[in-house]
Amino acid sequence: MKREHSVILWKCIIGSTALLALLIASVSQSSTTGDNAKKEVKEAAAAIGDYTSEQKDAAVDKAKELMDKLDTRMELWETKLEGKWQDLKQTSKENYTQSKQELKERRSKVSQWYENMKDSSADAWDNVKQGFSNSYNELSESFDETEKKLDSEQ
Repeated sequence: MKREHSVILWKCIIGSTALLALLIASVSQSSTTGDNAKKEVKEAAAAIGDYTSEQKDAAVDKAKELMDKLDTRMELWETKLEGKWQDLKQTSKENYTQSKQELKERRSKVSQWYENMKDSSADAWDNVKQGFSNSYNELSESFDETEKKLDSEQ
């Protein structure tokens, strides 16, 4: 029994490692591809506004997908910066720390709107999906600006 658990655990670890490698490879492609991905994400976020209350489950799924993609981008960016921490200027470190906190606060607001989407009534649907789209776009744009600013400081 223990051996079976060990085998399953190792398979999970290997699978997770392979998935992480694929994610890193896909995010670290050229900036043109990154710009295309950003455009696609913004278009998808805007499309949430087109979902009716009857399509709520699909909209919630799309919102979760958007949040997961942005979370992955942010995590990889943080990992990249933390790997270069010793080489960063003090002002870059301070900007990073401040920006990271601001992004966390914005991400928290997106999560609140997401939870509201899942629980909203048909009457509140338009307001809630607009709130999610607005907060998501603010987070995405803020991350893009932060990423450009801190990458240019290095």
